[in-house]
Amino acid sequence: MSIKKSHLGAIYTPDDIAAFMTDWAISSPQPRVLDLGVGEGAFTFAAYNTLLARGATPYQAQLQIYGTEINQVAFDAFRGKTQSQNLVFPNVVLQDFFTYTPDEDIDVIVGNPPYVRRKAIQDIEHIRSRVLDKNPNIASSELLNLTDLYAYFLLYAGEILKANGRLCVITPDPWINVRYGKILKKYLLEKFTIERLVAIDRSIFKDAQVKTLLLFATKKPSASSATKFIRVHNGLPIRKLADIWDSANNSHPDVSTSEVLQGKLSITTPWGIQFKCESVYDQIAFHPFMTPTSKVAKTQIGYQTLAKGFFVLPPDKVDVLVESKFVRPIASSSGYFENSIISIDTAPENYLFYCSENKKELKGTKALAYIEAAEHQEVTVRGKGLTVIGYQNKDRIQRDKRPNWYDIRTHIEARTRSQILVPRFVYKDYLVLWNCAQFIPGEVFIEFVPHLEYEPEVYLAILNSTISELMFRSHAQLYGGGTNNMSPGEFKRLPMLNPELIAPDERRSLSASYHSFVENNQREKQVIDAVIYRLLNINDATVTQIQNTLENLKNLTIHSKKQVNI
Repeated sequence: MSIKKSHLGAIYTPDDIAAFMTDWAISSPQPRVLDLGVGEGAFTFAAYNTLLARGATPYQAQLQIYGTEINQVAFDAFRGKTQSQNLVFPNVVLQDFFTYTPDEDIDVIVGNPPYVRRKAIQDIEHIRSRVLDKNPNIASSELLNLTDLYAYFLLYAGEILKANGRLCVITPDPWINVRYGKILKKYLLEKFTIERLVAIDRSIFKDAQVKTLLLFATKKPSASSATKFIRVHNGLPIRKLADIWDSANNSHPDVSTSEVLQGKLSITTPWGIQFKCESVYDQIAFHPFMTPTSKVAKTQIGYQTLAKGFFVLPPDKVDVLVESKFVRPIASSSGYFENSIISIDTAPENYLFYCSENKKELKGTKALAYIEAAEHQEVTVRGKGLTVIGYQNKDRIQRDKRPNWYDIRTHIEARTRSQILVPRFVYKDYLVLWNCAQFIPGEVFIEFVPHLEYEPEVYLAILNSTISELMFRSHAQLYGGGTNNMSPGEFKRLPMLNPELIAPDERRSLSASYHSFVENNQREKQVIDAVIYRLLNINDATVTQIQNTLENLKNLTIHSKKQVNI
């Protein structure tokens, strides 16, 4: 049986990227180099060529490169390439990396550690125990359950690297923004000088939807050193970047750079903000009238059915499969709504099966036939590659403790439901909805339930403003497909204008501005923005900077869909 590359995190690095990274990491002919995830050998061959360029002999260079590969198919492909070039790398072996300890001290680590999401990681307990053995200062509780495989690789490999050694790796970028990345950020801050983090707008890997990040670090902590955050725009060839950052004049229209003292970097703050907003972020986020969203409202993810294939019904299936009295409209897609208000006249895209009656009470109904058919249907368990017979046998539904497995009505009616729905996934357009028709919000939304009962228009004006969109895009995780993904936990930390801190007449102005926004083009925010800019005392120059930054972030979503030209 063949093993899919994706199951092993095998997304291979373009040669130009590998050459660029090894050129920085290897500065002399002597270092012993560890390739962190050999694959078909992009970094091994790049390291070999760099060692030759630094003055090593071919024989020395082959002996100085170490690495492991667990996939037999990839290892055979690597060996085929070495043989075709009359090369032998005796210290690159077919082995589980987490059982590996090199015979010699390692001076340089380069590579592309495997990207495998937590649910697909095999032998996770073995991997966790090996990483914790290597890192006695890390508590088991710090390795969160959602931690991806590349993070384990870096935590394990970092302990193999000598003091003052260089680490230069390419990873997906979620770790700089999400909760499971806190331990990796903490580890790097405590043991390394993070010299550069490079984000590339366009996708490097055609088969991966995550954004990529290049990490350049030296194993010698220094809180007083500046970490450079470098963002490469417009598909600038990566080989050009070295010329830019090594020159006296390192400005370039396709490169943005910001610097932060390493001692000022916090493990709880998304580092991705440094690539997106630069100085304008601080001017807004730390204004006295701004506060974390959690201080203004209770927020929660929309309802998760745990079985969309059963619960979500298109309109043409209502009355065919189930009676209309057993369905309710659901807001299941943020892109479906062209207007900011979901009114009673809005035609639902989908309906939700909404039944709390037991089977005896349902006797003779289409709804009962629909339920019983689902109980004998083969169902795929998402993320596990397994199937079960019947939706009632899905683990997550059993753990949800519903009165009957198909009864989500009882849970939904016990929840606080909000009229204000914030999209979790944003591409080009960002629009917060006023759910006047009380559609049931699906998991693509975050429900916003204000702590204080001001008019909903006040909150809707604030949340639909350019300021709020800028904060949203700054904190959201951007994936390679161009989608900004806002986690419910991160949304709680999002800075927003607190209406409690402004005068009643200003709240009335905000409410009026929202009505103007609705009556005119509901994607034109000038009327709302004018009120908020006045409240925050933002001058024209800063307004221009805000507008330019937001336009840049919107363009970033488009560029993320395109593969980088290297």
